Amino acid sequence: MLVVFLAIGVIPAIGPGNRLRTITGTVVDPTGAAIPGATITVTDLSTKAQRKTVSTAEGQYVLVDIPPGTYSVLASKSGFAEDQIKSLTVLVSTQVTANFKMAIGAESTVITVEASNADLCRR
Repeated sequence: MLVVFLAIGVIPAIGPGNRLRTITGTVVDPTGAAIPGATITVTDLSTKAQRKTVSTAEGQYVLVDIPPGTYSVLASKSGFAEDQIKSLTVLVSTQVTANFKMAIGAESTVITVEASNADLCRR
């Protein structure tokens, strides 16, 4: 009977529910409106390994089964300034919330002007 009791005591410690470590949150603009399609990049600060996901139509995202450690979390989307949490600690059997409020940013435009030698000689 003691062996059965010990086995039952160990199963919860290694079961799937205790492996789940999640980072979850929402991405909104300055007015609080959801930003769908924002890319969320989670980078392990010790290994530099990355995982990405995209926010839903409601601006929500979830990353599951994140190994314990310290991470940076970056939210990005065209038309908005990036927002970053530089240090977020994930522990065993925890859910960590990382919400983002992204400022509206200017689209960058690159204009390349080329002149040929013939154009320069006409002056």
